Amino acid sequence: MENSKKQISISEIITLMSAGYTRTNTARNYNPETGSIQEYYDLPKDQIKLLFDHPKLKDVKTTKIVVPMFDIVDDTTTSSEDENASATPGVTVNEEVPVTESSFDSNATPYNTFA
Repeated sequence: MENSKKQISISEIITLMSAGYTRTNTARNYNPETGSIQEYYDLPKDQIKLLFDHPKLKDVKTTKIVVPMFDIVDDTTTSSEDENASATPGVTVNEEVPVTESSFDSNATPYNTFA
């Protein structure tokens, strides 16, 4: 039986780890549906340890892939209300606000109300 070496690229390992692959099939976050680097390359555990001793792979961690188990449906507005939607309930965007005269005198001396 010939013992040939496999060509394993660093970029491929990083891509697999970001896709959810763990280092080994006994790793804490191992997901059998995704798999592990150990299974992908059919390597024994001691070879995986040697692989991840490489300086560019030492700190590479598995990216946890979380798939939502739900779909969010926005049922807060209907399409006919969207045109006049407002952040304030009961007030439409196009509603005019009456302007009133202010009794504020810009020439008055300010006083401190916190004294």
